[in-house]
Amino acid sequence: MTDPKRLREMIAISSFEGGRGREAMDIAGYYRSDYIARQMIRTFFLATFGIIGAAGIIAAANAEALLNLLVYLDMVKTIGMIVLIYLVLIAAALIMTFVSSYRRYSRAERERNVYAQHVRNLAALNEKYDASAGAVQERRT
Repeated sequence: MTDPKRLREMIAISSFEGGRGREAMDIAGYYRSDYIARQMIRTFFLATFGIIGAAGIIAAANAEALLNLLVYLDMVKTIGMIVLIYLVLIAAALIMTFVSSYRRYSRAERERNVYAQHVRNLAALNEKYDASAGAVQERRT
């Protein structure tokens, strides 16, 4: 007969492995600093390409107005302002990425620890079950 405690542990382990557990195990497989650094580097490049693409689209849509405005603009101040806007946007993206990656890693680590506890509980229950089955087997012989 199946022990309900063992069954609950097996169900918990199976649901973890079949659901969000794969992602949690992948994330928790990194060191915290490596995972966060990887996400921040990824965000830096994606945000840079996104900002350049958005600026290109805006410039293409307003090309005539920009060409007329170039006559009156101070190029040093304009380039400085563009660089400042870029740095602010990148800093905001990196801060949001740091916070979300830190939280995602912490959640994955907690889930991995719960999973490990279920595995330890099942191992202990299996040992107890095997020991009691061995005692029953000895009494039958």
